[in-house]
Formats: sequence, structure tokens, C-alpha cells
Amino acid sequence: MSDPVSSDATPGFSADLPTAPPDVSSSTPIDTGVFNNRMRGLGLGLSRKHFPSLDHGGHPFFGAPNLAKENPEDKILIDEASFEDTALRLKLTYQQILNKFGSLYDFFSVDSSVATDFKIHEKRKLYKWSDGNDGYPPHLNIIPPGDETKFDDIFHASYSFYFQLGEMLAGVFPSIITLISGAPWSLSSNTLSGLQQINANLVDSKKGIYTEANIGLREDWYTDEQFAQQHLTGPNPTTITLASENWINSFKATAEAQGKEEFIKAINKASEGSIYIQDYSYFRAAAAVSPTADLSSDKTLRFGKRYTGASVALFVLDNDGKLHPLAIVIDYKEDDIKKEDNYFVKTTAGPMSNSVTIFNQRTSASDSTATEAEDWPWRYAKTCIQVCDWHRHEVGIHLVHTHLVEEAVIVGAERSFKNDHIVYQLLNPHWLKTLSLNQAARETLVPKIILNIAGMDKIHLSNYLKTEYYTFHWEDLYIPNDLERRGFPISKLNDDKFRNYPYSRNMVAMWYSIRRFVEAMLTEWYACEKTTVKDDEQVQNWVKEMKDDMGARLTSFPDITTLDQLVDAVTMCIHIASPQHTAVNYLQEYYQVFVPNKPSCLAHPLPKSLEELEKLKEADIIKTLPLDKGNVWLMSAYIPHLLSMLVTEEQNIKTYARTELQYRKDIQDKAGAKAAQTFLDDLEKLQVEFQKNSASMNVETAPPGLPGTSQYTVMDPRKMAVSILI
Repeated sequence: MSDPVSSDATPGFSADLPTAPPDVSSSTPIDTGVFNNRMRGLGLGLSRKHFPSLDHGGHPFFGAPNLAKENPEDKILIDEASFEDTALRLKLTYQQILNKFGSLYDFFSVDSSVATDFKIHEKRKLYKWSDGNDGYPPHLNIIPPGDETKFDDIFHASYSFYFQLGEMLAGVFPSIITLISGAPWSLSSNTLSGLQQINANLVDSKKGIYTEANIGLREDWYTDEQFAQQHLTGPNPTTITLASENWINSFKATAEAQGKEEFIKAINKASEGSIYIQDYSYFRAAAAVSPTADLSSDKTLRFGKRYTGASVALFVLDNDGKLHPLAIVIDYKEDDIKKEDNYFVKTTAGPMSNSVTIFNQRTSASDSTATEAEDWPWRYAKTCIQVCDWHRHEVGIHLVHTHLVEEAVIVGAERSFKNDHIVYQLLNPHWLKTLSLNQAARETLVPKIILNIAGMDKIHLSNYLKTEYYTFHWEDLYIPNDLERRGFPISKLNDDKFRNYPYSRNMVAMWYSIRRFVEAMLTEWYACEKTTVKDDEQVQNWVKEMKDDMGARLTSFPDITTLDQLVDAVTMCIHIASPQHTAVNYLQEYYQVFVPNKPSCLAHPLPKSLEELEKLKEADIIKTLPLDKGNVWLMSAYIPHLLSMLVTEEQNIKTYARTELQYRKDIQDKAGAKAAQTFLDDLEKLQVEFQKNSASMNVETAPPGLPGTSQYTVMDPRKMAVSILI
């Protein structure tokens, strides 16, 4: 374990967590009835006056905010409000929205809170695919077919109420957030240590959304060690990959041009299979913009103009498990990123002359940390990486690769399987709340929050989102395949070299436990049915739904003709809904509520030259944070808080296994009961194994000295959600 950072590494920061001063005292909770009166007073109550306009055929046009088209800026209804009051309004409004969409789905008996038993022809009428023209990948079209043109009574017209909810969410944001009452920057005196101190004060007094510990309580949050470790155990532990020869040679050529001999020595010294990369260079290609175009949002009064780059970070992983950053391209602008099948690859190996590249003064994790705190150009470059990872994680890995891909699974399966088919019975428990939650995200969370804090405009964000969906490679992302492909060999995961990557160890164990359970259930069912997977019409219909242009359009979904292929596909569906979503969702609060650690955007354009980058000071980093646009800061902190709600016992994976066991016993299914018992026993063992994996880490990530905090425990089966619940 490395020496702790000296107490003066972050000047002015006290880890003693002093009590918050009076001007950041808690505000009282908001009464729902009074809140609703306020919303009505602002013209935000659901109303017939907001019914949609008629289309060219004289029929009302129904539809959520279209992510693929430009829409006028939302009206500003509140001139100014405090940070805390805005946060409370946002929390209450979004909870009401989730409840409203849950009620809608309950009403249509889709994702119903009570059991349904529709015939397959009825389910095909109920579960219809969207046409893909709304800026999102294919998803459930919740408006019943044929009802789009009915507008003759309040019952049918009520569909339009749901499309007003986004307007309600946008209405809670004021023109200006005042610098009083809990604003995380109000006492900062323009220093990062000041922001860190306010964060500590807020957490200490459990104020507003600052109810749990976060990385800002660590004195060394900004260091190379903590920065690198987040790419192994942070919200996105899924994309760090062995660097290709082209990438390594390009960095070496660029280092040679800059005279960075120590970097070249470090690369040459590294053992084979030890140079890793976080690669966001494909952002422009994915967003469908030119290789040199700036990535930025539109400018609005409440949210300003925001920026991101297409950054690239190069790391070395030593044999003791320490990941160390060596170099960063803050914004990759070379014209050599090409799409090959489902992947974007770098096709040349020359110097990156059109891109700003900076090399770490510290070429080894064991180098002195004395200069880290005030190495402002390098700290700025790390911030650029974090902004890019925010986009890839929130939009690509989290929203698309779990929420939206799982929705495709649900719709495809509902249209393909009878309710008594074993595949349906295995998958259905892992769909709880997902469809209504996704609908709320498409109509409110993405267009009114994510879009307003991201560093891309609406069209480019939609392009990027869809690219992440259509390049999702089903079989390559099976956990054993994925880890091997990214340079984490399964046979070596227990080596010290990978001790700080418990995600990999945990996920392999979880994958095979789920797979054993699925295999046992499917094997018994097909033996009893006296049929084969290849001849199973329902399975083949599912494959067609998942691959077809009129269905999910996931062309990488496998052809399934053997039992082994079906076992893998079903395991993958459960993996996405439960362990994978848990891993990429429930750590957001710890790493992102303290906004300087992982901002959603940059508030100013990126430097255009190395000379410009090297001149940056602390004040320039402060300017890149959304301090003058409090709504951006608020949403960047609030969304991870909202999405990190603790999983209740009745909704965790252990309760699922226990209930499945009892059900199989009740119906005297001995083989099913045996499979469920084995799975439950596995989860008990994994609970202990995951704790050991966490304890084997030699990089501390939890805040020191705080009770109830620990290392990497997000995948504890007692905390692992059975489905995508939030």
C-alpha cells in the first residue's frame, strides 16, 4: 500500500468534517399538497389545455420529446431558488413521474404489479415495437395500436398527460440558483480545497442530497492512484482494455516528438500485456461529426454552453496490481478511427500531431507524490478523461447497455414466449419495473436532465446513444469473452496483478453461478418436453425478434440452435438485468455526487495546443466546473444520488433464489428445486468470496475513519438488485 498523501497535499482542506455553518442549514421537507399547488400556480399541472396539436391528417400527435429533432427551449418559470429547495423539488417531481408511469403501465397490464396471463397473440398486440424515429433505439410502444387517433373523450385523451411530464420536470429548474442554503460552492473562495471542504460540511450534517459518504471525503481524491483505480472499481469498470500496438506506437511517437524519454523508457520497461487504455477517441465517429469538429452543447440560459472532448488515457498495470496513468490525449482529432464490424479501431501508428497530448511527470506508481496537488495541467487532463467517462458510462454503459438492451430482451421475449415456457419463467422475474422506468427516462430524464448537463448537443447525443446500441456485441460481451478480449485472462484473475479489479473476479464467479442454474433448469425442461432448442419455435421466434429490422435490430444477437447457446443467451439476459446493472449503477453516488471528481461536462472549450494546456492553473480548472450554472451542478450531483437508492431485501437476488426454491418445492419440481438450492448456496458462498476479493485490494478507495464504509462491496448478493429497478 502506498504512503498516505501528506496533510498539506490539499491546502486548506480539513478532514475533521466540521459542523456546517448556519448559511448551509437544512431546509424543511416540502409538503406534497403545497408543492402541487405551486406547480399548478406555475402552469405545470396536467391539463387538457396541453393536449397535443393535430397532425396533417387532422389527428392529434402523440409522442415524447423527440431526441432526434430540435425542440424549442423549455420555458423558465422560476426566476431564482436555492440549491436545496431546487433539489427537493426535483426529487419530489421525479418520484411523482416514476409513480405516474408505473400507474400507466399497471393500467395497460404491461409490467403489471399483479400477475397477468395473456395468450401469446394477445401479448403480441400489447407489446409493439417503436418505429425508431424518436431518436432512441427500438423500444416498447406503450400507446395501444389504433388508439393514436382517438381523441373523443378524456379516457383516450389522457395519453397526452404523460407527455406533459417532461415539461413539469423542466419547470422546477430556476433561471438562477442562489449562492445560499446548501450550494456546494458558496464558501469555496475559488479553490478545489474549498469545494472539498463544503462537501465535507454537507456530508457531516447530512444535508439535502449529501446524505452518504463520497470520494470528496478522501484527502487524496484527485491523485493518480485514485483516478486510475476508478477505472477498475468505479461506476464504469467495464471498458478499460489492453492498448493495441497502434495506440502504443502512436503515444511513443508523440512522446519522441515532445522529447519525453522517461515515458518511452516506462513503456519499454513494462511487461507484455500491461499497457491498458481508456479510449473515447470514437466519440466523434459515433456522434457523426467530423474528426476535427468541436463537441459541445447548444447554449441555453439555465444550462449554459457545455463541452466534452474525445479523450484517451494510457495506463500501465504493474505486477502488484497498481494501475498508473502515463499519458492523456485531452481531445483526439486524428482522422484514423474507423468502424470495423461492431468496434471503432485506430488504424495508424504515427504521432498524434492534431491532438493535444500530455505525459505524466510521474512515470511509475512508486514515484514521489509531492508535486501531484499542484500539477494543474495534468489534473485538468484527468478531468477531461472523467468527463468523457461520464458520457460513456451514463449514456453508453448504463442507459444503453443495460436499460435499453434489457428492454429489447423484454419486448422480444413477451412477443415470442408463452407464459409457461421455461425461458419466459427464468427471465420474467428480472424485468420488475424496467419498462415503466425506461419510459420515464426517455420522456423526462434524458431530454430534460441528461441532455442539459452533457457536453454534446441533442442530435449528436442521440447519434452517440444509437451507436452504442447498434454496436452492442451480444456474444463478445458474455463475461468470460469480454474479460479475455479486454486483456484480463480468466485463468490469471487471482494473480496479484489483478487484485485491484474485484469486478472481474466477482463477475466471473457470478456469471458461472447464474449459468449453472440456467443450464440445470433448461436441461430438465427440454428433456421433459422431448424437443430440441433448434426445433423450439418460440426460441426461434425470439431470435428473429431480436435481430429483425422490424424488431430489436440487434444483429449481433446469436443464432440459437443448441442448448449451450440458449444457456449463454439466457444467462446474459439475467446478467444484464441484475449483476451488471448493479455494478454500473449503485456506485454513482460515491464517485459523482462530489462533482469535481467526475463532472458531466466542461464549462469552457478545451485547450487547442499543448502550450495552452501547460499554462493552466487552479483557477482555470475551477472555471471548467459548472459553478456559474448551478442547475448543471445540481443535476450532476442529484442524478447519481437518485439512482443509488439501496436495494430492499425483497428485491435482491438472494430473495429471488430463495423464492424460486420454495416455488419449485411447492410444485414438486425436484430438479428445479435442486437447481435453485444450488444457486442459493452459491450466492451464500459468493457473499464471502466477494468480501475476500475486496479485502485483497492494496488501493484504499473508501473514506478513512468513517463507520459503515468499505471497499468494493457493490456486488454483495444482499445488495444486488434482481432487476433494473431504478
